[in-house]
Order: sequence, then C-alpha cells, then structure tokens
Amino acid sequence: WSDGTAVIGSTASIGSLAGGTYSYTVTDSAGCSVNGTVTVNVPAPLVITANPPAPVCQGEPVTLNAAAAGGTGNVTFSWSDTSGVIATGASATISSATGTSTYYVTATDANGCSSSGSVMVAVFPLPAAPVISNMNDTLYAVPAGNYQWYLNGSIITGSAGSMFIPANQGSYTAVAADPVTGCVASSAPYNFIPSGIGVPRIGKSVTVYPNPASNRIF
Repeated sequence: WSDGTAVIGSTASIGSLAGGTYSYTVTDSAGCSVNGTVTVNVPAPLVITANPPAPVCQGEPVTLNAAAAGGTGNVTFSWSDTSGVIATGASATISSATGTSTYYVTATDANGCSSSGSVMVAVFPLPAAPVISNMNDTLYAVPAGNYQWYLNGSIITGSAGSMFIPANQGSYTAVAADPVTGCVASSAPYNFIPSGIGVPRIGKSVTVYPNPASNRIF
C-alpha cells in the first residue's frame, strides 16, 4: 500500500486512513503482480454543540438543546445525568429542576461515529416560604420580610410587608421574592374569618348586649 509518497502497509487490509487516493500492488509467489487504486472518502467529523440554558428557579422546568454538524446520515441524541439516560432527541426537558446539575449528551451518526458534550444547568434556591398567623384580626407572616399579599389568588395592591390588616373574609397568601434571582415562594393559604363586628351600613343600627343577657339589662 502507498499513499503516493511512501509505503504505508504490506498486509491485505489497512485502516485508520485519512481521506484520499491510495495505490496498492498485489504480488504472488511467482512474482506476478497487479496494481490498483482505492479512493477513501472521509465525511466531515461529527461535532456536537450544546449551550447551557438560562438559570432557573428550583422546581421550574428547564429545556436542554443540542445540535450536531458533520457526520453521515441520520444523527441521534442521548441525554444522561449521574443516574443514567434521561431522554433521547435533540431536546430534553427536565420537569422540575432540583439543584445545579451537569447533563451529558451524545450524538451518534449512521456510521456509529459519536461526539459528546455537556451542559451545566444553574438552579437558584427558593426563598423561605412565609407562615401566616392571626392575632387580633391582623395577619402576620414570619420570618419578617417584605411580602406581597394576595386575597383569593388576586394581588392586593399596595400591600407589602410582614403584617397585613385584612378588610375582607377570604383566603390570604403571602409571597416572598428574592430581589436578586426573582425566585418566589408562597405561604400556605390562610382562611381569614373576622372575629369582630362588621361596620354597619349607613342608616342601620347595631344593638349590643352582654352575654348572657339579651333585650334588657336590670
């Protein structure tokens, strides 16, 4: 075998060749020989690209994307983490990110050639979820912080802080937000029922008797 400048082999087969034209000479025991050429076509190498996604908050979904160039024929993808294969295809979705992790992806073409890469997903922790308590018809959220309050799932405009005096019965929640990452955590709903007497309508009167007396006190 010759690559045109030097003899590169003397067996019936030869491998690990770069693309190009190679010549060969076959000689038998009688000294008879025959010459020929073989052209080796080498496709562009398979190269995978996987860019890290934007950071997410703990518990949020995240999508991983990869692309491949070169290679031969159809290219398949396989995603894995430390536990093993988690998805196939150029894209993989992590339904709930639990913490900063590294994910690995391998692309394989029709010839079995492969290329691998990895991406690190940055996951921000959530702030501490507040806990609501009621004291004298005033709601308090602990730990102390600048919380946004909601009534029945709707934002209460102008409410910010760890204390809120509700004017209406309903389900209240306090939401903590990290000012740096923007990640949020919500308290459990607190069903508020006022214990005092409501403000009477104009033109109406309220009569109050001590318990257990009623109607008239002597």
